[in-house]
Amino acid sequence: MLYRIATVLLLIVLGIAAWLYFTQPQLNNNNHSIKLYGNVDVRQVDLGFRVSGRVIEMPFQEGEKIMPGTLVAKLDRQPYADQVKQAQATIESVKVNLSNAQKVLSRRQELVKLGDGSVSQEDYDNAKAAYELQAATLKQAEASLVVAETNLND
Repeated sequence: MLYRIATVLLLIVLGIAAWLYFTQPQLNNNNHSIKLYGNVDVRQVDLGFRVSGRVIEMPFQEGEKIMPGTLVAKLDRQPYADQVKQAQATIESVKVNLSNAQKVLSRRQELVKLGDGSVSQEDYDNAKAAYELQAATLKQAEASLVVAETNLND
């Protein structure tokens, strides 16, 4: 009697397992993937510029063929033109300061040469340092102008 009950239970378990195996296909699918069929359309292209800015002109439309080296878009030049003007103004300002520092240094040099103690060595050294600082600042401002002009041309 116990043997018959065990056999019936085993057949029921096997029946349920077979039913699940054939009626639930996702249970025996190990890769969990979905197959889709269709076409993929790529409609977006990223343009790369050396400088950032607002695009003001794009002469081509979607789907048009273009040759390598063709101008595809133009950026607004105004912010970069303004940076060039700002760098030029900075150069002019530094040149004025440099000229003044040169005059002060020349005066201090003459007074130090007299040796009457009207100007200390410290004052002379400070005047010389101020002149050298303005000369270095001028080089920096000129380099900034070159960068601004490069950005404008890009």
